[in-house]
Amino acid sequence: MADNHYFLNEVGYIYRANVGVSVATDYKEHLRSKRKVVELLYEQFHDRITPKMRKYFEFDDSWMLYNAEPSFKTYCNFVYHYLCMGRFPKNNIHRNPIKVLMPIWLKNTIKRIIGRKY
Repeated sequence: MADNHYFLNEVGYIYRANVGVSVATDYKEHLRSKRKVVELLYEQFHDRITPKMRKYFEFDDSWMLYNAEPSFKTYCNFVYHYLCMGRFPKNNIHRNPIKVLMPIWLKNTIKRIIGRKY
């Protein structure tokens, strides 16, 4: 139960940065949780899941696994699923191949170099 309650006389969403379950949850736990949800979806809606949906679930799982456990093997698995996906919807975060396919270690190196103050 929450310690404080707030009531607003307006319709809308309230977002508080760095608060909530997802902030304190480690990425590997997110991966395990998401895999459980997808497994339940397969069980309950097996007749409604199209091959394209299944392909997206596999791609998303490879993306999560690579981010949870970055290695050459998980990166290659992710790239394979990325290439198998084909086209992504217009506003999907995975649409830009330069950002998506750049390995995590390279992204972190670039951030460190750009972030340095001389």
